[in-house]
Amino acid sequence: MSLCKICDETGGSWHFGAITCRACAAFFRRKVAANEKLFQRCTGGCSLQNQRLRRLCAHCRFEKCLKSGMSKAAVLDRINSLLSGPSSSSSSFSSSSSSSSTSSEPPSLLEQLKEVYHNLEEARNVAFCRHRQTPKFCNYQQLYPITVLDLELVTKHLFAFFKSQEPKGDKEQNLLIEHFYIPFLMFEGAFRSQNSDLMILANGDYLDLSKVEDYYRGSDDRDDKYAKFATSVLEPYWKLNNRFLRKHLREVQLDLSEFLLVSALVYWDYGLPEQSDESVNVCTSKRLEVLAELVSYEKKHRGIGDDSMRVGEVMMILHAIQKSSNLMIEFREITGVYRLTRSCPLLSIVKK
Repeated sequence: MSLCKICDETGGSWHFGAITCRACAAFFRRKVAANEKLFQRCTGGCSLQNQRLRRLCAHCRFEKCLKSGMSKAAVLDRINSLLSGPSSSSSSFSSSSSSSSTSSEPPSLLEQLKEVYHNLEEARNVAFCRHRQTPKFCNYQQLYPITVLDLELVTKHLFAFFKSQEPKGDKEQNLLIEHFYIPFLMFEGAFRSQNSDLMILANGDYLDLSKVEDYYRGSDDRDDKYAKFATSVLEPYWKLNNRFLRKHLREVQLDLSEFLLVSALVYWDYGLPEQSDESVNVCTSKRLEVLAELVSYEKKHRGIGDDSMRVGEVMMILHAIQKSSNLMIEFREITGVYRLTRSCPLLSIVKK
């Protein structure tokens, strides 16, 4: 049996111009179809020699696909052959920047979100020096400053964009952002890690669900009593969150556009306590705009089968996010009951 040219796993066969396993072929197809820019968070040449390592660095994995002979054109030809209708052509996969440059229409909400998120990722590259960093496991002490800095970057870029939209009142904007912080950061972390068994952090480091006790172990601990007790109490919440959100995202496999549109739906929530009628009306209107863009996007990029089924799959992510958010509230309460100080840094940074 042939070996995959990308990750050396067995079961390789011919895909898009090279011998690869099905997982690497599917990875390459998704990235080409979505036309995503993969941010380089390493010095290049990451080891990809097993199922776990190949998921740590999408940039190096994609570059190795190209060097192994895999062809973007072969992917587009395959997709176009399955599409129906005269409007379905390879031009559907051109970048948003090129399409906007030939049109006098203002950029869509999705195009604006992509630009804002690109700027956020570039700011992370600089702040965390991700291109020079070798990913490593983090414990609770190392996670705190990472989260603090990343919250500053997210606030400066993504939250500033949302605040530029309606409603204009500071009170209403602060209410929306207050209820957006934790759901978004949990959702983004799961999205970033949807092809990995690890939880990839904003700076490129990671948490390992199989090493929860190591996460709670401090560098100055003289024994493992605290880490063992914290793990016994809190590990079930780690596993539940993995089942509610991360496992669901692995099954659905959102692309960047879908992730950003779902994030917008999470922000423009119209069921918040103390929310004014004006805010409810604005959020309802913005959600309809987001949903219209999602439907349009799926019709253009998902011409395989019934695109409405894909919209339904994407929308179900909202339920998973809500479950994880509720779980985080319970997590916060249980840490208070047991006086556990080594919990998620979000709980101490974001006031609820």
